[in-house]
Amino acid sequence: MPKKVLFIHRSVGNLLIHNGHVYDLLKPYANKIFFSDYDHNYGILTTANGQKKLGYVFPGKNTNPADLAELFSKPNTKTQKILDWIASYDVVILKSCYPNSDIQSDEELDKIKSYYKQIINYFQNTNIQLGILTSPPLRPFATKPTTARRARDLANWLSGTDFGNKVKVFNFFDLLAEKDGQQNANTLRQAYRHKIAFFDSHPNKATNTSIAPKFVEFIRSF
Repeated sequence: MPKKVLFIHRSVGNLLIHNGHVYDLLKPYANKIFFSDYDHNYGILTTANGQKKLGYVFPGKNTNPADLAELFSKPNTKTQKILDWIASYDVVILKSCYPNSDIQSDEELDKIKSYYKQIINYFQNTNIQLGILTSPPLRPFATKPTTARRARDLANWLSGTDFGNKVKVFNFFDLLAEKDGQQNANTLRQAYRHKIAFFDSHPNKATNTSIAPKFVEFIRSF
């Protein structure tokens, strides 16, 4: 039976899937992987077989680490149905969107780390494997060097920490960001930015096309 994989995301994840043609890239592995994605913006679950409106709204009405940490804690009347649905999957992949890279202080960075620890702890006590995509970087116009540096620190911490064999991290941030020591370090690479929308931090179509095969290999690694 194929392994059931669920990817929970918002706009950047939607662009990665559709501009990157992730479902097409996964077709050769259909006998091993049944991939689904849940777009929290619209409450729609997509599979290779079609779409279904679920309308699940997470705590905080978003997928920020704080919202996910609240979801993946002790169940309550608002979250039990969502957690039961998630429990039907073998692998769950989570991605917070690019505003998560706007980290204003070291204290906020530590708080975000604590949220991820809560999320990871939840999955370590289930039979579900967890995948985490580090959040994408912001454009230079939308951030400052210090906040961009903290976003890099968070991505490095997630990708460089051993959370056990049930947790894997895809360093999406590192694939998208200018390297340390370069102009506009830790912000969205110039080649990956939209040319007209100067304040739009969504990666452009070419970016998603180039990174999607790497994401598929990440999915296959579980």
